[in-house]
Amino acid sequence: MFTSTKLRAALVILLLWVFACTEAGADGVTDCPDGQIFAEQQGWWIDYENGPLSKQIAMNDGTAAHQHVGACIPINQPIDGWFTFKIRLMMHKVHGGFTADRIDIGIGPGGDRVAEKDFHMDCGNEPAMCTEVVEVPVNLSELETGRHEFRIRHLRATLGDGDRAFATGGWPICVRACEPAIADREFPGHLEGRGWIEETEYTNAVIDEDLTNGKPVVSGVWRPKVRTRQNVARSFAHVDAFFGSDNYGWTVLDHPGTFEGQLNIDTTRLGNGNHCLAIRADKAFGGGSNVGIIQIPFEVNNPGAPTGHGKGDCAPGTA
Repeated sequence: MFTSTKLRAALVILLLWVFACTEAGADGVTDCPDGQIFAEQQGWWIDYENGPLSKQIAMNDGTAAHQHVGACIPINQPIDGWFTFKIRLMMHKVHGGFTADRIDIGIGPGGDRVAEKDFHMDCGNEPAMCTEVVEVPVNLSELETGRHEFRIRHLRATLGDGDRAFATGGWPICVRACEPAIADREFPGHLEGRGWIEETEYTNAVIDEDLTNGKPVVSGVWRPKVRTRQNVARSFAHVDAFFGSDNYGWTVLDHPGTFEGQLNIDTTRLGNGNHCLAIRADKAFGGGSNVGIIQIPFEVNNPGAPTGHGKGDCAPGTA
């Protein structure tokens, strides 16, 4: 007989299992090894129903899409030999179709390819989330010693009208040593997300924090250094946004034009636990907006504060 005691025990085990799965993340990608951080670059090609903090809709040619590319990366920590990027690919908010055919990993400043893998995704004409995880190994021993800017791209990404559009970025990774700087970037912790579409330039969002130890652990007022680049029309910073549901979270920056400076994030407004910070650069072009985003996790640890994870799917517990 299944007694009440056994039933309670079974329920406890079930709850612990559910909690463990939630904490680890549904895809396991955001649960990074010590010293690494989950960085996600996003490109959007959309329009807005009523301004850039409102519902996202198709552009005037009937197309729209988000593309996300994220992976755990070691920043300013020398690595060598074979390194495997476990990459989470997402497409959503798709109108009119959106496809991509291969993973391409390049290094700056010229974007020279160092690895690639055929990987076709076709998300059809469906605004819902379309997600895959793929592993791509890179032989670092073949690269020049120093700090490189890695660029991970899901190409050839094509909207329903035939226009090419993709998310890319700049991730600082040290091969055997962090000097010299092979890619000319101003700050060793420079982490960048870029959106690109035919007909316009890149739209770039940047985090200039030292992320050597991985996910930042913060308390009180956190003042991360951020900026946007490339003729940006409007700059934003969001905490715990869930963009796919038109949920912009806590908007801690809404600035006309480009922005360069420190944010002021009062973490006492947040629960102790994992949260997501997204820097967003919006630029209008012929048919709508070209958006570049960089998103990272951070952990709040205020003494005596209640526990509570945020949103954004950038770390365990935030899905």
